[in-house]
Amino acid sequence: MNLKVKLLDQSAHEVDVDANTPISDLKAVLEAALNVPINRQRLIFKGRVLRDESTLQELGVENGFTIHLVERSAEAGALRIH
Repeated sequence: MNLKVKLLDQSAHEVDVDANTPISDLKAVLEAALNVPINRQRLIFKGRVLRDESTLQELGVENGFTIHLVERSAEAGALRIH
């Protein structure tokens, strides 16, 4: 499926993944594509932070949907606009 990943700066990137892809694997794809370390990624869909062990299908994410990526800064608790 094709997903749009939107960053806080409103830029958007598309990725192709399988519906059974766990969020942890999606984060690895995004790390390679966007150079955002996995441990600093927070993925949000329908207002909820996505847990690593859930799959896209379990979360109701379908082809063409948008997921938001918030990058946490290296400082504990702080968020940085990417």
